[in-house]
Amino acid sequence: MGALCPAPVDPGQIQKQGLTVYGDYFTPETRSIMIMIQMGGIQHEFQPVDQFKGEHKREDYIKLNPTGSLPTLTEGRFLVLGGYVVFLNYLVNHHRPIKEKLYPPEFKQQIDKILLWFQSIMRVCSQRLIRMIIGPQAFGEKQYSQDDIKETLDEFFTQIIAMLDRKLQRYEYLCGDDYTVADIQLYNEIFTVLTLHKKQLESREYPNVFSWYNKLSGIPEIQESNMKFKEIVNKYNLA
Repeated sequence: MGALCPAPVDPGQIQKQGLTVYGDYFTPETRSIMIMIQMGGIQHEFQPVDQFKGEHKREDYIKLNPTGSLPTLTEGRFLVLGGYVVFLNYLVNHHRPIKEKLYPPEFKQQIDKILLWFQSIMRVCSQRLIRMIIGPQAFGEKQYSQDDIKETLDEFFTQIIAMLDRKLQRYEYLCGDDYTVADIQLYNEIFTVLTLHKKQLESREYPNVFSWYNKLSGIPEIQESNMKFKEIVNKYNLA
């Protein structure tokens, strides 16, 4: 679900307003969007919204985004709310450098198929694992049992990561010999789970994912994003 609608701005300022991202580097969606924008060389402004301080519930943010969800994009007349696919569609349709570099037309069908799998299968499991850590530690929710955590981690590795490893048997990246938006989004989700649960990928068990993951980890924009994520994790003692 998502929305693209006129932003509540002064009409006299519309032409002056560039791309602004309101987000939290803890969320994989914020990190993926920022990496895409940086790789595309798009001028932008980043406005941090710390969910662990409840800033996504503040009156000024709720006025901008009544759902309180993160991230939110504004650009000129446009206010973009929703999930990763909504943000992706907006960015590739309004910023050609992102589309050319990360969402090439010849791979569109493959990318969309992978992102559908991500949303319907991988993300269901990964978000549960993320909540198992931040729920009790940051939001006072009931602790999950170690059995529940272990069972979900087993599902994540033996089903999700194993499936991804088979997908990567043919190419270096998910759609060929270069990375796309699909690689970036899946990487950020996996990085979040591994960091919070203090896990590592094993090269013997998942050699293709291991190689893919390490290649992406060496990209400067991803390195910067990872560093900002880890700063938040350390600040709030989440892992």
